[in-house]
Amino acid sequence: MLALSPPPSSFWLAAGVAAVVACAAIPALLPWLRSIAVAKVTARSSHKVPTPQGGGLGVLAGIVVALVALWLAGKHVLPWTQVAALIGIAALGFVDDIHALPASRRIIAQALFLLIPFLSMAQVPPGLVALSPLFAQPVLKVIVVALGFVGLLWIVNLTNFMDGLDGIIVASYAPGLLAAGYLLTAIHGEPFGLVAAAAGGALLGFGVWNWNPAKIFMGDAGSLLIGLITALAFWLLLLNHEWPAAFLLWLYPFADATITLGRRLMRGEQVWQAHRQHAYQRGVDQGLPVKLVSGLSGLYALIAVGASLAVAGQGALVGTGAIVGVALICVVMMIVFHRGRGAPA
Repeated sequence: MLALSPPPSSFWLAAGVAAVVACAAIPALLPWLRSIAVAKVTARSSHKVPTPQGGGLGVLAGIVVALVALWLAGKHVLPWTQVAALIGIAALGFVDDIHALPASRRIIAQALFLLIPFLSMAQVPPGLVALSPLFAQPVLKVIVVALGFVGLLWIVNLTNFMDGLDGIIVASYAPGLLAAGYLLTAIHGEPFGLVAAAAGGALLGFGVWNWNPAKIFMGDAGSLLIGLITALAFWLLLLNHEWPAAFLLWLYPFADATITLGRRLMRGEQVWQAHRQHAYQRGVDQGLPVKLVSGLSGLYALIAVGASLAVAGQGALVGTGAIVGVALICVVMMIVFHRGRGAPA
């Protein structure tokens, strides 16, 4: 069993500074956002009154200030190109929050901002090579890395799709980002782990204002930023033999968004259009309180964190068992969401 060491001081610095700055930034941003970026109430929305969006700018501020604090403290920081990619995708999302951009332009820009940091980690996960030496062959390497990039781009987008309920991104993503930050930083010495820790802290700070009833939404500015950081953390966990954690930490949002997309594709629907078919949306529509749905999502995330830390370094069999066991909990939760208060699915 892998002996887990305490988080380094840099972890606490990143998460703590990001949380405080993000929480403090929101009230400063609110008057401005009320004037330029308000999410109106529609038939597909979960909120009942017009609410400012663009709170992802506060999340971004928390992360950036945390990175500056790390630099001032003499800790290793990201290359400026990677920091620019984080700022760039948040800016892209904020522009979309104010003026809806065509889907084709959004996806091209997202791919560009993902590619910048991905180029430095474009490798085949060692777990695949352990399964078969064929994955070490040049042609298969290219195929695996290309498919991996597409998968990470999907993580960026599905995070945006899952941002449709008060507090659900905070509950579903913050615990996993903090756990990923710990594993990558304390166990593997990956500098990007501090970005994940900062993102988790910034989400918690933002959550003070986003819990139901939300005073502000993240908007695309926040969901694309968190999606990008989650995608890169996921890939780095795979590259560092932490594949159980990679699949466990965000299994619920990954499953909900992917299953919903698959169903809509099978029905021939226009998948880029807004809808209310996610499990968490069904739960609210079937009478479950918003706080309960987001709270259960957070409870699952905490269970996934515990399982990820418990099986770290314990081998493939234990890791696979953990994934199966926690996946069953995820399935039960999604069934509860679909049934609501006893209503038929």
